[in-house]
Amino acid sequence: MNYHLGKPVFKDELISAIAVMLRNRRYRNNTMNSQNFHEPEQNKTKFWETLGNEKVLDLSTINSLKEIGGLELIESLFETFIADSEKMIGELENAVVREEMKQYDHIMHTLKGSSGSVGANKMFVLSSYINQCSHNGIWPENESWLQIFKAVFADTANEMKNLFQK
Repeated sequence: MNYHLGKPVFKDELISAIAVMLRNRRYRNNTMNSQNFHEPEQNKTKFWETLGNEKVLDLSTINSLKEIGGLELIESLFETFIADSEKMIGELENAVVREEMKQYDHIMHTLKGSSGSVGANKMFVLSSYINQCSHNGIWPENESWLQIFKAVFADTANEMKNLFQK
């Protein structure tokens, strides 16, 4: 089969994609694009409405990383992720002020990949959505997108810092 899921691949997304493919009886030569299942405007509205329902952290990804490298690896990854993300968010703010689309796209792509890799689920979902906009050379339709992104990052950093301190 010739279907595509973006990296990182999450178990739930894979199962969902397979279920959609089977439900719609899509076969080998048909490409599957989940964004075509609803009108684009409906997707945009639903996205911002449902973002709050996303889990901040993906514990299955985090536990997999913990199994591979132990608690020390997780703590190191989280520290690096938080520090690097803070720096990139500052660069993102500058790119937005200067309306530098190429820099905005590069930063969003980087934040999407790093957040997905360390299990920062909500930040990954938001970064993925914003990265779709940046890749198309547009700003998100929600005027508060940058403030929302910074708040999601703050929640993510807080949960990462508190995760193993119990």
